[in-house]
Amino acid sequence: MAASVEKDGYTAELAEDGLELVYRNPKGRKLKTVPAQLAGDPGLLSLIAVGKALRAHRTACQEYAQAWADAGAGAPRALAEADPEWRRALEDAGVPLTEERGEDGLFARTYAGPHGLTLTQLLPEDVVPYRDLLMGEDTWLPDGLFSTGIPHGAPDHEGQLPFPERVLAAHPQQQRLALEKIRALQHETLEWEYVFKKDMDRVLAGLEETAPALAVTLLDEMADFALQHGSEAEAAAWFGRARKTERNLGRTPDHAWLHSRQLRYAAAGALSATVLRAWVNELANGGSGSGEHLARFREVVRARLRGHGELHPQLAADIRKLAKAAGQEPDEELATMMAELIEDGALSLDDTEFWTRCCKGRAIDILVERCAETVREAVLRLRPRGYASGGRAELWRTLLERTGALAQLTGELSGLGQGAAAAWLTDCVNTAPVRDSGPWPMVYELAERVAPRAAADGVPVEFRHWTYRDWRERKRIPLDLMDLLLEHGVPVSDPPERLATARPYDLLVSRRPELRHLLADARFEPEVRAWMRADLDMTVEGDKAADAMSSNRWYNPHQTKGWGRIDHLYATWVGHEELRAWCARERALLRAGVDFDGLVLILGRFVHVGGAVDQLLQDPEAAREFAAVDVIGLLMRELPPQLDRERIEKIVARVKPEHLSPGDGARGDNFVLLRDELPELAQGTTWQEAGLSFHRVTHLLVMAANCLEGQARLVRRFTPDAERAPVSVPAPAPEEETSWQSLTQRLMRLAVSDTPPWDGDLRKGSQERDHAWQRLRVAPVHGYALLEALRAAMGLTRDASRTVTELARYADCPFASGEWRIVEYALPTATERQLPALYTWPIRTRTSAALVLRERRTGSAVRKLVPLRVLEYAPGGDFPAAGPLAAAGLEPVRADVLEPARPRSWFTRFAQSYQQHGPAPARPELAADLARRLDLSLPEAVVLVRGVLPCAPHQGAAQSLPSTTGSYGLKSWEVTEKEHERALDGLHHFLTPGQLAALYDRLLPDDPELLWTQGPDVPRAAEWWLSEIGRPLPAPPGLTALAHKEVAAPTGESATPRSSHGNEPRTEAADRLWWPPLRRSALLARLAAGADCLQPGVPLSPEPELLALPRLTAWAAYRTPAGDPLRPMLGAAILRLRQELAAGPGPLRVFSLQSNYLMGAPPSTDGLTAHPAVTVTEDDNHDVRHVSVDPDRLSGADDPVLEALDTYLDAVLPSQWLPTPSGLPALADLRLLLSEDFAALGAHLAADAAVPAGWEQHPARSVPGLVTRCAEQYGLSEDAAALHLMLLALPDPTDRKVKEWTGWKPARFKEAAAQLGATPLVSRAARARAGRGLFVPGLWHERTSPRLPLEAAKLPHLPQAANHRSTSHVAVVPSMPVPMLFERRLEALPG
Repeated sequence: MAASVEKDGYTAELAEDGLELVYRNPKGRKLKTVPAQLAGDPGLLSLIAVGKALRAHRTACQEYAQAWADAGAGAPRALAEADPEWRRALEDAGVPLTEERGEDGLFARTYAGPHGLTLTQLLPEDVVPYRDLLMGEDTWLPDGLFSTGIPHGAPDHEGQLPFPERVLAAHPQQQRLALEKIRALQHETLEWEYVFKKDMDRVLAGLEETAPALAVTLLDEMADFALQHGSEAEAAAWFGRARKTERNLGRTPDHAWLHSRQLRYAAAGALSATVLRAWVNELANGGSGSGEHLARFREVVRARLRGHGELHPQLAADIRKLAKAAGQEPDEELATMMAELIEDGALSLDDTEFWTRCCKGRAIDILVERCAETVREAVLRLRPRGYASGGRAELWRTLLERTGALAQLTGELSGLGQGAAAAWLTDCVNTAPVRDSGPWPMVYELAERVAPRAAADGVPVEFRHWTYRDWRERKRIPLDLMDLLLEHGVPVSDPPERLATARPYDLLVSRRPELRHLLADARFEPEVRAWMRADLDMTVEGDKAADAMSSNRWYNPHQTKGWGRIDHLYATWVGHEELRAWCARERALLRAGVDFDGLVLILGRFVHVGGAVDQLLQDPEAAREFAAVDVIGLLMRELPPQLDRERIEKIVARVKPEHLSPGDGARGDNFVLLRDELPELAQGTTWQEAGLSFHRVTHLLVMAANCLEGQARLVRRFTPDAERAPVSVPAPAPEEETSWQSLTQRLMRLAVSDTPPWDGDLRKGSQERDHAWQRLRVAPVHGYALLEALRAAMGLTRDASRTVTELARYADCPFASGEWRIVEYALPTATERQLPALYTWPIRTRTSAALVLRERRTGSAVRKLVPLRVLEYAPGGDFPAAGPLAAAGLEPVRADVLEPARPRSWFTRFAQSYQQHGPAPARPELAADLARRLDLSLPEAVVLVRGVLPCAPHQGAAQSLPSTTGSYGLKSWEVTEKEHERALDGLHHFLTPGQLAALYDRLLPDDPELLWTQGPDVPRAAEWWLSEIGRPLPAPPGLTALAHKEVAAPTGESATPRSSHGNEPRTEAADRLWWPPLRRSALLARLAAGADCLQPGVPLSPEPELLALPRLTAWAAYRTPAGDPLRPMLGAAILRLRQELAAGPGPLRVFSLQSNYLMGAPPSTDGLTAHPAVTVTEDDNHDVRHVSVDPDRLSGADDPVLEALDTYLDAVLPSQWLPTPSGLPALADLRLLLSEDFAALGAHLAADAAVPAGWEQHPARSVPGLVTRCAEQYGLSEDAAALHLMLLALPDPTDRKVKEWTGWKPARFKEAAAQLGATPLVSRAARARAGRGLFVPGLWHERTSPRLPLEAAKLPHLPQAANHRSTSHVAVVPSMPVPMLFERRLEALPG
């Protein structure tokens, strides 16, 4: 075989023996890798592909030859002569060659390929033309054909052509596209070896719209491919997608064929419930179901149960629907389904929803009538596994009751033998549970009902006592259930020794805490006592800790984590006895004498019982016994002899109690203290170097401190309440207060102290370091005092009582004395890095004391350079002129002496009123009054009145804004959550924090008591608003709510502020994150202004942009009936927009771009800016680039550059683009503005007065002549013809909207739909989100919300229905007058 490639003396040769490539250098020496001279050479790539094809061909030849040899069959000699691979394979397998050629069977097809090579394949005759196409893609051309007479022994399992030839055969008109997709899929699957769904979906993307029939075929093939490779999830997804595409195509499926495929996929676990339910809708569509359909569906359900192990929750409803469609009795058919499932062993509490629905109605009764014993046996096999939630327990009881199984257990019905009730209870209480759980509550109820029968049988109920070693499946032991059974005389099994030393948590007693019957049982009482002794002693078998029980080694004497009170088993009479006996034993042990470790153990055990001492064991004699213990004396016996007692007492007094495990030494401050106090014992200065003997000594000293604290606490607990006062108990030293009030006092004391002035060292301050100083923040108490007052009064603060207390304290704070100020510094980065130390160190100057404020920065404040802020106090207001940080060489840039926002008395009266009345009552009438005065919506007024939005701090006392509060109490303000969210979105971009601070100041009355009697001062706030902000344009009330549903706001990542350079002035908005807000009401209000729609300076509205309004104008025109006063204003607005366009507005922004820190920069715009109409400019304030288009440089609405822009915008990631300032991308608006149809719409709206009032979507009103013509042409009634025109032309002719437009009653609409549905003019189908059942025949295009899916035939007449990102945020509406749309659509019909 001489196939080779040569370049510059280097060769690549296809070896004949292994069909592998051999590389050689110019001297003929064999190379191990591809030489650089040949890398990427087209000839080499071709040779590699040929080698792969020949290796696959060789394998096929060998498989055929071996199969013929095994069968003793021969092969025609012509086959061996035609292809050397066949000759080699036949000779190696020993297949005899014959001279005869049959007329039938497989054909030998020879292909001549690159490099002069050939191969011959055996193919069925009908496969040959399609294999020729596939081979031709790899430049293998047909070169001979003859029959072999060899029978085709392995036909396709469905009698079809093999894949991929059958795809080509099924779509003769789309073979080129099919070939392209097949080859792409072959590449993505690595020659049909692996399933890579993401890559394969990329190949299949868009086919549902462009070639839906081919899409169905390929999706089915890929589903089969995935199923063969064990990828059930991918197979299910593609199978479901194929079925959905088929439905959208309007194709009526072959239900027998579909049934066989459903069975196959269901059994393999690759059939989703969504696909199955869609099949139900198809089977039941139009009442065309049958008994055969029901049987097929049940068969698929059973197969799916085997494959998926579940029943979909809506199965009962699906059975009922199919039964009604087939004219059968729903309950009878559901009973049949239930019987088949029970036969399959599928009765399970896991399928809760299905079986619960089965128990509603007569189906369960019919089932019991048919096969009572079988059903009861299945129900009695159910066990309470898993959680009892989700209706599982109720379903279990219902099944027991409705089937009569419970009656059998109680003896009311026969059928169960003696002991069956006890055996059933035994299984129920010992069922493999959810770990660490007990029996379901329902078990107690059922056990009480079954108990009389179980007691009569006399067979004991066996309880498994789970041990600590069963931790993987451990279950809690229900002592209370045993007590219940014993009360009814039901025998129960003997308890294990010491109740298996279970954890207290694992012993259930809550339902019967007294356990009277269980503790009265001679078998249980001693084991309960033994368990209590082990738990109290924390040991069993000497000093060994019991498995799963408490160990004294877990407790240190100073801890307080023991019992809070006597509970659990100890609350019984036996528990009280055992507690007293245990305490007596511990005291006896103490009196007998213990060493230091023994004392630690005893005190630890009393830590364990904790509150039991207070409730049951108080005894003054015991208190004296424990008080008399000499802890230091016991300690000295354990310490090295060179240490004297006086020295140890002083050391222990300074040690802080801390928890230590056995063998641990002191840590942290205690280690440093003991190392310094006992240097002769420490072998080194670090913890690692100190040595084991030193750690043992430190352990004893810390434990001694623990014992002293624990001893004092225990003595106090033993002392009766009436005698506790005389007992001397050392009280812990009070901690220094760290509230902001205390910290300001500390700073004031520092200013007048004799502490030396700060030396300017930024690494330390004037006092010892104290992290408490970080809590001194001026912003919450001074900067936002008014905001917090308003929010507290309006019920918006989570912890309002704490806030009001802080405000009351603020009234007494010294900030109003003129002796406090905030000083700002602009620091170099290097200096700023040294400052964190000063957050915890105050400094003192000669005349003042100061503290660097540690402030929380949020949002964009983290990214920008912000000034350093220092709080300074100077007695008498004698501030140093050079600033508090002058010693460090720093000069301030600003200083503000603090003044309260309101007089101190105002906050005092506010706190008193709040404490007297609580939050002020909701006053929605005041919000309505504010909305009326300012032309706002009620939700927007509520947001403002309650102080929801964050405002600027008083005197700039903070770097960042407070958070936006939640929506507590909205219901009393007559506003919904969704309305509240919309109001927030619509306001926070248009009101500055400074404006909000001024508004809140006006809302708070001068007398705070008025907040509770009259509410916020709305008239004063409204007067300020109108003078400072102005009145927004009024929005058309009927459209605002609908606009929120049908105009969606884009989502993405906000743009970050551009880094500032030098001291260039920046606006407040420039320092914040930016995302263009979509304020729908403001845009609609501009439209309602008509010719004034582009006026500047409108409050709460984005600045006028030519491209902000076109699509909304068309939408508003479609959503208003003729005669609405808004329509002439819309016409005037369109005329104004067209005039501005004609005047040459210059480049108009259509969208913006930004880089994402994870996904990087968007694709290059060089290809776009090559067109003279497109420009890309940088934003002045944020890190974004604006893409603009000059309409004067376009040829019109169909200019190719607009399509290029759409393609580009569709390709960028969601985080890489932003809309225009209007809140929407404007590319579709530009197209619309350029179109003549939009101009026609404007003229039509301007003449609205001459149009009959009512919805133009009703053809009988807008185009009655077309209705008559359509009715005559197709033999329809007027109503059916009108419905046909609406389905033919309108983008959203849902049943609900058609009734709204026409005013038809349901009966009239149903009659028109039935008449039209009986003609070939429409097709019936069930399609997601369609809202209708009749469709124009043809392709179906899916769309995402808020747009509805629609027929492909409508797309040429609805430009806004194009599937682009630029059009996806607004519901599809016509760009032209509705009558014109009807006319064009009818004219476009053939004939």
